[in-house]
Amino acid sequence: MDPVNGNCTCDAGYHGDRCEMECTSGFYGQDCGSQCNCGENRCDPVTGVCLCPAAWTGISCNIRCSEGFYGEGCSQECRCQNGASCHHLSGHCSCLEGFTGSFCQNSCPIGRYGIHCLQECLCVANVSTCNPATGDCICFDGYTGIYCEEMCSDGYYGDNCSSRCDCLNVGLCDHVTGACTCTEGWLGVDCGQKCDPGFFGLDCQSVCKCYNGATCNHVNGECYCTAGYSGLECLDACTPGSFGENCSMNCDCENTLSCDAASGVCNCPPGFVGGRCETPCSENGAACDHVTGNCTCAPGWQGLTCDRPCTTGFYGNNCSSECVCYDHGHCDHVTGECTCFAGYQGDQCQNECSKGEHAQWE
Repeated sequence: MDPVNGNCTCDAGYHGDRCEMECTSGFYGQDCGSQCNCGENRCDPVTGVCLCPAAWTGISCNIRCSEGFYGEGCSQECRCQNGASCHHLSGHCSCLEGFTGSFCQNSCPIGRYGIHCLQECLCVANVSTCNPATGDCICFDGYTGIYCEEMCSDGYYGDNCSSRCDCLNVGLCDHVTGACTCTEGWLGVDCGQKCDPGFFGLDCQSVCKCYNGATCNHVNGECYCTAGYSGLECLDACTPGSFGENCSMNCDCENTLSCDAASGVCNCPPGFVGGRCETPCSENGAACDHVTGNCTCAPGWQGLTCDRPCTTGFYGNNCSSECVCYDHGHCDHVTGECTCFAGYQGDQCQNECSKGEHAQWE
């Protein structure tokens, strides 16, 4: 109080005749004579420092809380996750599409998507997932379509059915992995390998039952008989008169029904020769083998049927002896005896006739 006039001298922040009133809003200091610089916000009546409301800071309370902070003096740290925004005043989390929870810490549960996970996914269950933000269907390998409702078409597999199968020989391709399941008679990663000889069927597990050198169909086990045999297992030899594959051809022989079951070569009976046993053994003293029918020629004859005399210059057994007539006569194809030309004589026609003698053909 002033000792002269008795007026009160107020402390900073107060005014009135008796200093009984705080500064009104917007003023501070000695006798409340200074004006606050806080916009619409209050200031400390003593110091003039701005008293910022929650979510605001700065000398003049004109700055909103920095990202990640909220509340009085922006002193509280936000706890929002997964890109959610934090309310600068209350700290409440605003989740992005696809997340939920107080702090947006959880993805949408299976089958839900969008803001607050309120929308229902339309994707086919067990073969797809639903994008929790957009609801787009994410197909598992082997499936395609807007809702993953379609399996890969034949010949394709994998992610979005974009890979081409490489199975051969009508092998089945797994629409998910592309693995080949081979049909009967085939093996290998791509079903490109036939069953080993002697085996057939699914996974080549069945053993062929084919005999007498027959081969086996690698798919169904059917026997392919060698020439001379027939029957389901190639156990039956051809009957007389037939030959070849499955005994389907008829022997072409005369004077016999018998031919080789494989080749069809005729088996001639005694007394006949030739490719078709069409020629009887010749006379001329030939002997006929009682088993094979082959002719054994008498001296001076040759040929399958002994119908031809020895070639000129040869005679005797098998026509193997060479005539010795000194080119002055010809020899008998049976005995080798020489018949001399005119002017020659002797056993081998080796002598010229003497004067006065005359020799001529006998």
